[in-house]
Amino acid sequence: MPGSNTSTADWLAQGHRLRQDGRMEAALLAFTRAQALDPCDPEVARAAATLADSLKFPARALHFLQAVVDAGSADTDLLAMVASLHLELGAPEVAREICDGVLSRQRSHRDALMNRGMALRAVGDVAGAIENDCRLARAYIGSASAQLNYADACLMGGRYADALSAIGRALSLAPDLIGAHRVRGLALAMLGRFDEANAEFAYLQDQYDTVDDGDREKNIDRALFDALTIYIAHSMERWSLCDWSVQLPLLVVLRQYFSNGHRRRLMEKTIAFNVLSLPLTSSEQRNIAVAVARFIQEQAPVRTIPLAKTRSGRLRVAYLSADFRRHPVAECLWRVFPLHDRSRFEVFAYSLTANDGSPMRACIEADAEHFADISLLSDREAVERIALDQIHVLVDCSGYTEHTRPQLLAARIAPVQAQILGAPGPCGGSFVDYRITDAFATPPSTTSDWDEALAWLPDTLFLCDDTLNVQPPPSRAACGLPDDAFVFCCFNNHYKIDPDVFSIWMRLLKLLPNSVLWLVEGQKESMARLWNEAKKCGVENARLIFAPFLPLPQHLARHACADLFLDTFYYNAGTTAVYALRAGLPVLTCAGQTTVARMGGSVVRAAGLPELVVESPRDYEVMALRLATLPNQLSDLRCRLRAEGPTSRLFDMPGRVRALERAYEAMWQRAEHGKVPESFVVPAESN
Repeated sequence: MPGSNTSTADWLAQGHRLRQDGRMEAALLAFTRAQALDPCDPEVARAAATLADSLKFPARALHFLQAVVDAGSADTDLLAMVASLHLELGAPEVAREICDGVLSRQRSHRDALMNRGMALRAVGDVAGAIENDCRLARAYIGSASAQLNYADACLMGGRYADALSAIGRALSLAPDLIGAHRVRGLALAMLGRFDEANAEFAYLQDQYDTVDDGDREKNIDRALFDALTIYIAHSMERWSLCDWSVQLPLLVVLRQYFSNGHRRRLMEKTIAFNVLSLPLTSSEQRNIAVAVARFIQEQAPVRTIPLAKTRSGRLRVAYLSADFRRHPVAECLWRVFPLHDRSRFEVFAYSLTANDGSPMRACIEADAEHFADISLLSDREAVERIALDQIHVLVDCSGYTEHTRPQLLAARIAPVQAQILGAPGPCGGSFVDYRITDAFATPPSTTSDWDEALAWLPDTLFLCDDTLNVQPPPSRAACGLPDDAFVFCCFNNHYKIDPDVFSIWMRLLKLLPNSVLWLVEGQKESMARLWNEAKKCGVENARLIFAPFLPLPQHLARHACADLFLDTFYYNAGTTAVYALRAGLPVLTCAGQTTVARMGGSVVRAAGLPELVVESPRDYEVMALRLATLPNQLSDLRCRLRAEGPTSRLFDMPGRVRALERAYEAMWQRAEHGKVPESFVVPAESN
């Protein structure tokens, strides 16, 4: 090794030799000593930063370069490298600013254009990324990576044909470029060319499978290799951002590939939940759920512990959920635990997510007789853990939503398995015995659309927090609302907003010039699209007002600033409607054909306002206009709601829990006698 009098050049040369010998840590130490002697030497800084970055030390790499930048001796290549490191460190805005500076000095600097495009994508400026990467692809027509970047930007922006053209150029330059095959597969999938897309994914699968186990990514998304799954999942992502252009082609694909008789699989469980916001029939919802359930059943671990066959004491009821956290399901469900009759029921709760420190989580942990966090257990460990408790009736509260593990249900962890709340749609598999609902939300005539038997609760399927207290309201000005306007309100998530209901909302605003629509904030992209759709309808952006997120007490209080809550059509308000009704705000809803399109009506009827549940979009529009122009009629509804709502059947949680207990007893009685699940009406009162 060089001695104490070694020069910068000697340490630099020593570092290069050590690197060639594969002694990376020693090489980095040599480069560090070289820079200590001359902090502003660009060559030393570049060598040290390149090695540090390759060793996954981006912050250290940036430190090596910063002294050169501060000294003003960094060339454009070194600055582009600095931008790349800021991208790695999660600072895309800083990276973009640096790239802009480089490009002002050298208009077509390759790395600066590459990094600028990635920075624009990272901040959500897809149009800017496409423009930038088109410039990159034209300037470096012979670069496969430049063509790939442009294709990736086009893919992100929904320009699938352009992405396919660019990726063709990339593959002609580098046929084995893995990233190019991935983008080509995705573009083909989004163009509906599923067989071609699957051929690309088969190639990718082969490439992954040939990698040594020690180097292979641990969490390869298997859904990457199914074109139909990708198409539907990506289309639903666009739908959730209010890109309604995907609706018609998506419906065509769903009806073509998931009609009765097709035996397809869908490799992403949340698709069964996400499609509930589309105008599908109950039968179509079931067909899609069946495709998801087929894949789920393939993932089910094998259970070795026998299930309970008899009952010697209390009925063991367990609730399984990914939503024992700050989540609407927990806000509805937590009151069930302290209200159960502990002389007859032994109550368990299994959480699929870790403790988030929320009050809801604390309440459920305290009020469940037995609580277990199984989020870190493998599927097999979780199945055996629950089976050990010899549960009689297991109630899944999440369905096919995020973070759930329906493969545990598919392994059969209790003799009776039911679902409530969560995703109000069919399961599609044999691993759920009962769906707990009510006869309005799920009429008996729709039984054939469910693989599950139906347990019809009295009054409503919904559970809610009957302890909610509503604080004094803020002023309209504090909420950004005009004092003298009629305020239509819808605090549903944006994925529930569809073009049919939105067009009615816009007609109402045009008919009532002194009115506004108050919506909840969403992602910037979805808010921009809603403003744009309003503009197309001739409604000024100022008449769509977005409410920021607030803690629940403040959110409840601000409902008083609205005049009428307008529900969405295909996926109704659930907990959102409960909050509005509890705060004294009337909710107008239109009962559709599916459970998810009728649950709003179930909630409103249970709150004592059946006249606000209409049967058609036309009736919905007429009723909304009538209430907005007849203030006395609306005032009467509001007074009734404030006087009678808190004591209505909706908020009678002791009664709701007694009904649940009667349902669980009936389910277990059939199972204990060896009878198959069968739909039944839960009596309004115990015999």
